[in-house]
Amino acid sequence: MEIVHDRDNHKFDAIAPDGSIIGEIAYAVENGDMLATHTRVSQPYRGQGLAEELLTNLVNYADEEGMKIVPLCSCVIAAFERQPAKYGHVVKAERAEM
Repeated sequence: MEIVHDRDNHKFDAIAPDGSIIGEIAYAVENGDMLATHTRVSQPYRGQGLAEELLTNLVNYADEEGMKIVPLCSCVIAAFERQPAKYGHVVKAERAEM
């Protein structure tokens, strides 16, 4: 399995050895923040830590770009709440009013 950053479509894909996409975490960039909008893992691969691996790639990218992550996706919200020591440095709890 490989994680690939699809910058054009603002997502990280988990690619199986056969080339199929078995998971993804999507984001948008808004006002210098990264909005984690969606996480999906195919049913046969759930419960194996794939969502967390995708999130780790997103967090690393946010760190590299100097951005904070606004968790909009329930999976990301839950991970941030479960592991504040791991993710606290990158989380932005509230979006700025537009």
